[in-house]
Amino acid sequence: MELTPPIKPTTPAIAVAQECPACLFTATTNASYATVISMIAAWATCAKLMNRKRFDKCEKEDAVSIGRVSMMEFSSKEEADHSEELYDKIREEAFPTLELVVNIRTGPTSILSFAVYPSYESAASNLEGREKFQKEISAGLKDSFFHEGEVTYFFQPEPKPEN
Repeated sequence: MELTPPIKPTTPAIAVAQECPACLFTATTNASYATVISMIAAWATCAKLMNRKRFDKCEKEDAVSIGRVSMMEFSSKEEADHSEELYDKIREEAFPTLELVVNIRTGPTSILSFAVYPSYESAASNLEGREKFQKEISAGLKDSFFHEGEVTYFFQPEPKPEN
């Protein structure tokens, strides 16, 4: 989607929102450039396993997996550790339709989280649980935002047989 007339982004977050207006995107105004670039890279690599082939254009089908990529920046390593411990305790109840989650420590106080849901409706139904979780960790949470979209490519090799 082209903005007319072109608007020069004033922050990396605005640039991302302009680049991908279909994404659900929330960001605070102090999101760092590196964080936003990480989010762009993560969003661009979201994926779906479909006959182990890449689909550049999503096929219309009844069930489309949705990926949510969340970035959280904490005030300390201990706060980041606490958030993962709490998430592990509440995950099943707060995110009942979650199919896959992978957290990546991009720094001592930063967590990049990839979550996959079976549909948009399923992902949306978990936003309340996400809000509650974010309130629980809010004292140590400096910044948080997410992208969401259709999973279009995924690759995981078959386990190699042991020799």
